[in-house]
Amino acid sequence: FRLPDLIFQIVILGAISVAFIPVFTEHLENKGKDDAFEMARAILNVFLAIFILATILIYIFAQPIISNVIAPGFTPDKQMQVAALTRIILFGQVILVLGSFFIGILQSFQRFIIPSLAPVFYNLGIILGIVFLSKSYGIVGAAYGVVIGAALHAAVQLPLICSLGFRFSFPIRFFHPGVKEIMRLMSVRTLGLAAEQINETVGMALASVASIGSVTYLTFA
Repeated sequence: FRLPDLIFQIVILGAISVAFIPVFTEHLENKGKDDAFEMARAILNVFLAIFILATILIYIFAQPIISNVIAPGFTPDKQMQVAALTRIILFGQVILVLGSFFIGILQSFQRFIIPSLAPVFYNLGIILGIVFLSKSYGIVGAAYGVVIGAALHAAVQLPLICSLGFRFSFPIRFFHPGVKEIMRLMSVRTLGLAAEQINETVGMALASVASIGSVTYLTFA
């Protein structure tokens, strides 16, 4: 999770936690639902494009990043396994971007029950992967569970968000004024998230060279 979480926290969470909900709510109250949804589609497309680009780069360079930055103390076999698991989890994180923006939209409409259940379904997918796929795929089954969980995270919100009137539409408009506003609001928050994620990455890298099991101990601590 270290690499997928790093890019997700920096690229997506900063936008949603600080900027998206207040800007979306402002557009919803002042300019109406159609404009708010148009802005939401533009934001989603922009950040999804950025995230997919980052995902492709990490997918390609996962092995050297794992070996030199994330887990330099692991054996080559374990580093290869971590890289393989990372590549699978990345697909789940792409789907999770959709679910996270759905949460932002629903909370802006004062809908809280379904967004609060979405993370439960995410974890349920991981559990299902462990219970039903680990016998055939080993630990890779848990990684497949992440993808299943991310799909459930988005799917459980889809009926409600469609009932509110949100639709994906073409052509895609990337340059909505709301995009610039959200970029401006999230800039400082993103720096804070980046510092936090770098701190966690350094801690994990140091744990990987300490002793067998140290990464697990650090994670549980």
